[in-house]
Amino acid sequence: MQITKMKCPACGADITADREGMTKCPYCGSTFYVEADKPPVTMNTTINNFNGPSGQPDKTTEQTGNQGIGLLFVFVIVFLALALTFGFSRQSDDTEADSTVSSAETSRAATAGTIEAPVTELTLDISKDGVESLSMLPSNTSLKSLEINNADTVTDWSVLSKLPGLESLTIRKAKELNDVSFLSGMPKLRKLSLSDTAVSDLSILNGNLSVTALYLENNLIADYSFLPTMTSLQSLHIRGYSGKLPDLSGLKLLKEKDIQ
Repeated sequence: MQITKMKCPACGADITADREGMTKCPYCGSTFYVEADKPPVTMNTTINNFNGPSGQPDKTTEQTGNQGIGLLFVFVIVFLALALTFGFSRQSDDTEADSTVSSAETSRAATAGTIEAPVTELTLDISKDGVESLSMLPSNTSLKSLEINNADTVTDWSVLSKLPGLESLTIRKAKELNDVSFLSGMPKLRKLSLSDTAVSDLSILNGNLSVTALYLENNLIADYSFLPTMTSLQSLHIRGYSGKLPDLSGLKLLKEKDIQ
């Protein structure tokens, strides 16, 4: 220990000490403890990847953090997009399944003699489904589109008058169909297609403003005077007709015309 000069804590006299331990003041006789001088302790702590060469925050660490946040944000966006797409697709599939009766289901229901499910679209193949009448058709406003094929055996078509919500009607191969008075019960009908039927009179369409598409093929119609009065017609297809067609220049909305 080096010689240390100090003052007596009791009387304030200047005294010296050359060792650590108890010391007695030669002036007042007080004793006190003298502690040897100790070098200061310095602690150095290095934090990796914090201070760069100039003492500024490490840009690599900052960029890595930003990239992590960016990737997390992209992941969240992709997850939400996939969830929405899957949900919408599943909802669309469920809606389509509910609104349309498949061929197999239609066949089973037709054979049983009734169709009770609320449907919006229905296709019947009479000969294939083994149906003798149309009494199985649902009498409600939910049915919007009806297609009947190979219906040569059907004789009673009056049930169609109980479908006021029908917007599209297609009938193919119905040799016993000669009366279409049921059309008067379809105020929302927009598309009518008749092929290979015994229909000879369509005067019921005279002045009709709801039908925009008319398809007639291989029927027995001789008088087409009703056509110029259907001023809402946009599409007209006639094949295998007999007689003479009237002037159609007054149909200003007619965009498609196929007459053979």
